[in-house]
Amino acid sequence: MIVTRLEEAALRTCACAADLPQKTKSLQDFDLVLQSLADLATLIEAMGEPGANQATSDCGKWIAQMRLAWLRDLVGDAPEPVDHDRTQIAIF
Repeated sequence: MIVTRLEEAALRTCACAADLPQKTKSLQDFDLVLQSLADLATLIEAMGEPGANQATSDCGKWIAQMRLAWLRDLVGDAPEPVDHDRTQIAIF
């Protein structure tokens, strides 16, 4: 909900066409944060399910279901993480 309010605020303040590229970039950043948090929340919920086995194989299965490749690499401790433009936000 917070991200949605931020998106709405960013759109309301778009005064002229020259501001549009920056506003679009800001909205994309908001969306990236929202997707990142959703992926992490889903992972944590899966790991916290009653009877969930937190063995490496199960964690790998849950991590593989994450939508964002750069976050999968980061959380999954990929041997050589690929730069998926993760410099936009820092989670850890």
